[in-house]
Amino acid sequence: MGLLPTPQAVAATVDAYNAAIGRAAKQEGATLVDLHLNDAQINQHPEWLSADGFHPSEQGYVVIAKLFEDAYRRAA
Repeated sequence: MGLLPTPQAVAATVDAYNAAIGRAAKQEGATLVDLHLNDAQINQHPEWLSADGFHPSEQGYVVIAKLFEDAYRRAA
C-alpha cells in the first residue's frame, strides 16, 4: 500500500493544475468556472465532500452544477 500525499502536496498540485487551466482558458477566450472553493466555505459545508475528503458528495455536485449554470448565464 502506497503512502498518501500530504494535504500540502495535494494543495500545491491542485493550485498548479488550476493555474494551468486558467492560462488555457484565457488563451482560448473560454469562460473559467473556478471550482476551487476556499477552505471557509468547505468548513461550513462538510456535506459537500464525500467520505474521502477530496471529491464532491451528491450535495457538492449540486453546488458545482449551480456554479456552471451561473457562469453560463453570465456569459450568455
